[in-house]
Amino acid sequence: MPPLFAEQPGPVEPLEYLRILRRRKLFVALAVLVGVIAGWVSAPGHTSNAPPSYRATHTLILASTISTKAFNLEQAALLVTTGAVPQAVATKVGGQADPIRLAKKVVAKPNATLGTIDITATDTDPAFAVALADDFAQGLVDDQSASGLQTYEAQHSQLQSQVADLQAKIDALGPVDTHTTGQARTQFDALSNQLSGAQGRLTQLEITGPPAATFSTLQSARAILVTNSGFKPPDSKPARAALLGIIGLLLGIGLAFAAERLETRLTTKSSAETAFGLPVVAEIPNLPNAKRHKDELMTATQPAAPFVESYRGLRTMVLLRALDDAQTKAAGGEGRTGKVLVVVSPGAGEGKTTTAAHLAALLAEAGNSVLVVSADFRRPRIHELFAVNSAPGLSEVLAPRNPLPLRSLDLSTPVKGVKLLASGAAVDNPAPLLGATVELMRGARPLFDFIIVDTAPLLVANDASELIRAADMVLVVARARRTSIDSCERSAELLKRIDAPVIGAVLVGASDMPAAYRYYRYRYYGASSPPSLSQRLRGSPASKGDNEARRRVRGRDLEQARDRDENAATLAEPAIADAPFDAAAQESPRQRRRQRDQKTGRNGRRSAIADVHDHEAHDLSAPDQPHDAANDLPIAEPAPVASPTNGAGEHGVTDESLSEFWQEFKERR
Repeated sequence: MPPLFAEQPGPVEPLEYLRILRRRKLFVALAVLVGVIAGWVSAPGHTSNAPPSYRATHTLILASTISTKAFNLEQAALLVTTGAVPQAVATKVGGQADPIRLAKKVVAKPNATLGTIDITATDTDPAFAVALADDFAQGLVDDQSASGLQTYEAQHSQLQSQVADLQAKIDALGPVDTHTTGQARTQFDALSNQLSGAQGRLTQLEITGPPAATFSTLQSARAILVTNSGFKPPDSKPARAALLGIIGLLLGIGLAFAAERLETRLTTKSSAETAFGLPVVAEIPNLPNAKRHKDELMTATQPAAPFVESYRGLRTMVLLRALDDAQTKAAGGEGRTGKVLVVVSPGAGEGKTTTAAHLAALLAEAGNSVLVVSADFRRPRIHELFAVNSAPGLSEVLAPRNPLPLRSLDLSTPVKGVKLLASGAAVDNPAPLLGATVELMRGARPLFDFIIVDTAPLLVANDASELIRAADMVLVVARARRTSIDSCERSAELLKRIDAPVIGAVLVGASDMPAAYRYYRYRYYGASSPPSLSQRLRGSPASKGDNEARRRVRGRDLEQARDRDENAATLAEPAIADAPFDAAAQESPRQRRRQRDQKTGRNGRRSAIADVHDHEAHDLSAPDQPHDAANDLPIAEPAPVASPTNGAGEHGVTDESLSEFWQEFKERR
C-alpha cells in the first residue's frame, strides 16, 4: 500500500484565489449589495449649489507679564463660545441676533506653547466673517480685562475713602500745635501717620493706572475662501452607489479570504488531501434533490448521472489497485489479494454507506461478484439502498446462543452480481461479534471477487479498527462542508497507527469539480441532446426520428458492447480473484450470458430496482450505449435477474458452497 503521506501546503496559485472567491461568492455579493444600497440611500440625488464659505481668523496673544504656566488658556478658549462673550457679541451685532447661532460659527483653538488663541469665524459673507472674528476676540479681551479693572477701581475707591475718613478724624481733634501735649497729641500723631500712608498708596495706584489687558491682538482677521481639499463623495445616486459598491466589493473579497482562512471544515480536494495526508481518489458531486434520492441506488435509477459517473471513476481506481496487488502477489511479493474493501468515515452522515452501495453495484456492473457486509451494528442503512430487510443477518448468524446457519439467509439483492449480508437485529454491544465477523470476511474470499464492508464511523466506535485487520483496501469517505479538519487528522492518525491499507480518500459533495463534469449533464459521449419538453408532449417528428436512430444504433451495437464488456471483465478475473481455473471461463461471452439466462430463468419475482434495470436494458428508445470514460470500455447495463434465495445462481455461489463455507467457519470459531 502507498504510505500515508503528509503533504505540506505549497504556495497558493493565482487560480486558487479565484476558486476561493467562487466558493465564498455569498460574502462578496452581500458586501456589494450593502454598499450599493448604502450609496443609493445616502446620496442627495442632486448637485449641491451651496454658496462659497469664507473663513476669518483673529489671533490673540497672552500678555508678556503673565506666565503661560500660571494662566489657563484652555479655559479662556472655552469662554470665547460660552458665557458672557457670545451674549456681548450678539448685543453688539444687534438685530435680535442669537448668541448660540453666532457661537456655532466660531471656533477657538488655544496654543499653550506659544500662549496664543486663534479665534476663527466662518460665514458665506466675508465681511461678516471678519467682523465676527474680531468681535469675539474683543469680547474675550474685555471679559478678561474687566476683572482687573474692577480690582483697580475697588482699590482706588477704598483708598480714597480711607484718606477721607482719616482727614475727618484729624479735623475733629481741633487745632493742634507743637505745644500741645497729652492724649490729644498722641491721637493726632497716629492719625497723621495713617493719613500719610493712605495718601501715598493712593498716589502710587493713580500713577500705576489701570492694569494692562490679559490678551492683545497679534493678528487681525482676514477673510479667506474655504476650498474642499479633501475627498468629497459624489452627490449623484448612481455615482455614489457605484463608489460604495466598489468599496463593498473590496471588503467582500477580504471577508471571503478571511472566512476561507478560518474555515474548520473540508471544502476542497486540496484541503481534504492536506487534512488526511492522503490522495483524493474520487470527488463525488452534490446530488440534486438529495433528500428525495436518500434511499435510492442511483446506478439503477439514473445510471447516466454525473453522480454515478464519479463512482465509476472510483471503481476504476479499486480495480487497478486490486490488479496491482494481484500481480505483486503473483510475482512473489508481499502484496495483498485485493478482495476485502472496508469503507470508513470519521463521523456519521458523511456518505460512507452510499459510497459502499454504489461501488458494489458498479463493481458488479463490470462483471465481478460482490458481497456487501453490513457491519454497522448500531445504525445500519445499506439494506435500505438495496431494498431488502435488515434481519435476519450477521447478529443472528454470530449469536453466541442458537445461531442461525448462514445458508438459511437470503443474500440476494435486486442488483445482478451483488449479495448482501445484512447486519441483523440491533446489538447493544457488538464487540463480541467483531472477531467472528473478521473470520467470516476472510473465509468468504474464495466465493466472491470483492467483499465490501460497511462499518460504523471510525471516530464514533472501535468497530472499524477491528474489521480493518482483514481488509485488503480501505477507503476513507468525507463530506465537504460537514467533516471537520480536526476529525480528518484524528482519523488519519488512527489509520496510520493500525497500519491500515488505505488507498485514498473519497470527497463527497465536492463543489470545485472540473468543468468537464458538466459535459455529463444529459448523457455520455456521442449522445444527442435530449428533446425538449414540448417535443415530448407533442411527440414531434424530431423526437421520433431520434428514437428511430437510437433504435437502429442500439440494435446494431448492443450485443457487441456487452461482449466487449464481458471480455474485459474476464481478462480482469484471473488477476483479481483467487478462485481456481474454471473451464467455463474460456467460453465466449455470449455463451456464458445465455447459460446464466437459462440458469436464472428470468421469470422470478423482481423488486422495483430490478424492474428499472430491465427497463434500461430493453428500452430501444434510450440513448446510445454509455461508456466507461476511465477504462474506455462500453458499459453494459445490468440485465434483470431473478431473486434466488440463499444466494444461489450467480458466480458459482450455491447452497452447497455456502454450506461448506459455513461448516468451515464454525470449525474456525
